Amino acid sequence: VARRTVLVGDFRLTQRPVSALSLASGFGAGLLPVDYASGTVDYRTTAGNIGVIQTLTQRTNVSAGYGGMLIRTDPGDDQQSSRYGYLRLGHNLTRTLGLRLGYGQTQYEYRTDEPAVDGPDRRIRSHNIDAGIDYNRTLSISRRTTLAVSTVSSVGTKGDESLFSLVGGATLARELGRSWGASLD
Repeated sequence: VARRTVLVGDFRLTQRPVSALSLASGFGAGLLPVDYASGTVDYRTTAGNIGVIQTLTQRTNVSAGYGGMLIRTDPGDDQQSSRYGYLRLGHNLTRTLGLRLGYGQTQYEYRTDEPAVDGPDRRIRSHNIDAGIDYNRTLSISRRTTLAVSTVSSVGTKGDESLFSLVGGATLARELGRSWGASLD
């Protein structure tokens, strides 16, 4: 069983300017009433995640994970955080095409000292239905270049307000050597 189990994880600590809406990637723009893009505020970001992938058969695997992110402004006491967990089943139909079905939940929080109509603490809970198609293929131009495409859907809630989101992503990756690579998302 241990040979078929993979543990994955990472931890990041950064100091940089970043969009306040990056936590809510895709659906949060209408739910978080904040726009930092117009100001010059620095951010300290701490993020990490851990997960496990268990291979069930040659083509099927199940994965689960948990992670989070905390962003604090400098100067000021504004803070954003997100926590998420997921469970996913994946099945490869062919070498390049796979299906995914899973469920995840993310909670976003934004806290500030500034008075707001809906209170100083704002929370958004997102229920992510991870039903999608994964396509990953080496391009015929070069064996070192791959194209990966995937989809995911989510429903965000804040009080009585809900917003459905369907997001697609693509990555073009190029191996530059044995241990180097570059990608465009």
